[in-house]
Amino acid sequence: MLFFMVEATSSEGRSGFNLARKVVYEDRDIVILETPDDRELEEIILFMLRERNGMSIKEIKSELAGVASEDRIRRVVYRLARSNRVLIDKMQRLYLLGD
Repeated sequence: MLFFMVEATSSEGRSGFNLARKVVYEDRDIVILETPDDRELEEIILFMLRERNGMSIKEIKSELAGVASEDRIRRVVYRLARSNRVLIDKMQRLYLLGD
């Protein structure tokens, strides 16, 4: 089980996707929540690409700071590319296919 911390109690990520997770610990300064599993991360990334097609992995990483590491994001993105749901161009930009 992985965890991430947020400073605010809002459950909505910068991308607008609802990142509401089980609260593991909370006090007046921080909230520690479970992180999404790879399947949920896949759905989050697909949502982000529906909203803004042509994002780079670095842009996605920036949006999901504190939620998922760059390695996890890359692993999920490459799995999406292998299943023909995402296209990665020569400039490493991601495009949603057939959704």
